[in-house]
Amino acid sequence: MTHIPHKRAVKRFEALSGIAGGKPSCLCCGISDWRFLTFDHIHGGGRAERAAYNGANILHIVTSQYNKNGYWARDKYQVLCNNCNQAKQSYGVCPHQTGSKMNEITKGMLGTYVRALLAIVTATVLGAYLDSGKDIFSVTLDDWKTYAAAGIAAAVPVLIRWLNINDTSYGLVKATEED
Repeated sequence: MTHIPHKRAVKRFEALSGIAGGKPSCLCCGISDWRFLTFDHIHGGGRAERAAYNGANILHIVTSQYNKNGYWARDKYQVLCNNCNQAKQSYGVCPHQTGSKMNEITKGMLGTYVRALLAIVTATVLGAYLDSGKDIFSVTLDDWKTYAAAGIAAAVPVLIRWLNINDTSYGLVKATEED
């Protein structure tokens, strides 16, 4: 006998897949059994949103917004397992995030900084090398020191922006009043 899934379960799986952008899994711990997954308000405000929708459940809210806008609100919601979602709600952060494991947003931001830094340093060092007009086999240690100094000088502005917590460049998202 074939099990026919409940209509609400199918709707929930579709919404989880839509918010996840593919096969749903917890962004924090990686669990992929959709029956353990839920929607998380990235920037908080779930209680206020449910009140605005007259106490509707999150599945109804997420699918209503999809039907109204024609796209999944991935900037507003993320997929977490029930444990990670409850920990985030209770303690402000999931215990998985307090260790060395980085969440996807932090990985993305760090990757953006590293790519920008490498692009600037590479362009500067390559420019200095090409400007010198030297053959690759005739580059001396002093030349390498000059190229390294140029690379460091190019990296300083990017590093300064990275240290500024109010700079929204390179994928940093400022917290809103609601958080």
